[in-house]
Amino acid sequence: MHVLLITYIAVCVLDFSVFTDIAMINPPVSTVFKVVSDIVCATICLRQTEPECMTAQFDQATHICTLFNGYKHTKDSSNANKTAVCKWDANFFANNN
Repeated sequence: MHVLLITYIAVCVLDFSVFTDIAMINPPVSTVFKVVSDIVCATICLRQTEPECMTAQFDQATHICTLFNGYKHTKDSSNANKTAVCKWDANFFANNN
C-alpha cells in the first residue's frame, strides 16, 4: 500500500497542471505556512489524505499553501495564486484559461 501511494505522489508531482486567475469556492481543509514553491505545495496536497486534498493553491507572496477537498471554483483575474492539480484533473479548470 505504501509503495502504491509513493508511486502516485511521484507521478502526479511530475505531471501536474498549474493555473492562475482561480478562486476556490469551498473553504480550505488545511493551510500550510513557509512553503517554498508550487511543486512543494502540490506534494503536500498529495500527502493530505484525511480529509483528502484534491486542489492546492500556492501564494507566492506569502509562501502559503492552501489545500482544498474539491474542484469548485470561479474565475478571478485578480487572484495570482498558483492552483495546482494533477494533469488528469486539469479538465475541471481548463475553461478558465
